[in-house]
Amino acid sequence: MEKRYFLKKIKFLDHFEFQIIIVIFSTVLVTALSVFFFMSYYSRMNLLTSIQTRVENIFSYTDSLLSRDIFHLTENETDMETSIFIETQYDLYRIRQISDLKSLFTVKKEGDRYIYVVDGEELNNPEFKPLGKAVEKELLSGIEKAYKGIPVYTELAAQVNDRYISFWPVTTDYNAGGKVNPDKIIGLIGLRFNAKPLIPINIYTLLSGLFLIIVITLITGVFFSVIFQGISRPFHQKIAYIDVLTGLNNRTAFELDRKRIEVDLKNNVPISMIMFDLNNLKEVNDTLGHVKGDMYLTKAAQLIHNNFASTGTCYRIGGDEFCVISVGYDPKKLENILNHSFKKDMEQNRSFIKIDQKEYFAIAAGIAVYDENEHRDLYEVFIQADENMYTKKRQMKKEQSMNKG
Repeated sequence: MEKRYFLKKIKFLDHFEFQIIIVIFSTVLVTALSVFFFMSYYSRMNLLTSIQTRVENIFSYTDSLLSRDIFHLTENETDMETSIFIETQYDLYRIRQISDLKSLFTVKKEGDRYIYVVDGEELNNPEFKPLGKAVEKELLSGIEKAYKGIPVYTELAAQVNDRYISFWPVTTDYNAGGKVNPDKIIGLIGLRFNAKPLIPINIYTLLSGLFLIIVITLITGVFFSVIFQGISRPFHQKIAYIDVLTGLNNRTAFELDRKRIEVDLKNNVPISMIMFDLNNLKEVNDTLGHVKGDMYLTKAAQLIHNNFASTGTCYRIGGDEFCVISVGYDPKKLENILNHSFKKDMEQNRSFIKIDQKEYFAIAAGIAVYDENEHRDLYEVFIQADENMYTKKRQMKKEQSMNKG
């Protein structure tokens, strides 16, 4: 009798302990799920808001540059030789490149159909849409809505993928956004924004993230967190934010740093940006091969790092484009480095790239300094630095052409 009671007691305790484990596990699981889904939802909403703001800024900037005559003075492919088309196409191509867009183009209504006007794609690209080509049927719903005076970018929050195209109505007077009078619309600006890589939330990351939360909570706790953060995370972050070829910070690091630095814009700390672009890289790749082109890129990165690493952070933000963000460093001293020591280093390395005994190593650079009276954010400083760089690039190409002559 006593033995039987003891066995029942043991059985009860085992069952009770099992129930406690189930309750604890369920509580942890529910808490982990709630936290994970809340953080995922909050992060996604913030990301979508950031994307929509960026798209609005791109549209607004493109609209401010766009000549209204392009919609009236161009009709078919023969007009692609006119100066207004060439200048507009160059502007759209430049904006598309620096904004990391998949496509940027203009559309207008001609009779009962819609046609492309200017495409920001390279002319020799198979995806280029020539002037006068009819717009694809799948784009008509967005175009017709935009022609009613409602920008289509407002739907980005509901549908973000690499096939989604947004439209912005262009009016006879320069438009700052929002709903407009349809009678004043003379055309549209369209863009395809590659947002898919910015949204890493999927089933695999959801399950693996949830598993990590449960494991960290139930098994390893603080120890695993300290080890992971102290060893694994910095290593993976370094891989994620470093350009493999040049060793500089990559475009992802640039975007993250830019947003972080914008917090200090009102603190009277000087913030400068320098944009760099390699001249003749395509010609080097086509003539000497991509191995030599990679050597050109790494040498340029080395010169930029040697001259500016002590003044700020250096990035490779595109194929042949580099940038330096300097916070708290005297802009005049920064410009002095650009015009003297950097220029001297570049001149000493001109013979590094030669084609038919002609020296092709050259880096165009442009600098811009944040001014609260001129710039709303660092993206506008970035745009100004890029414009200054392209002005210098055109000057260098003109000098190079005269020297060849």
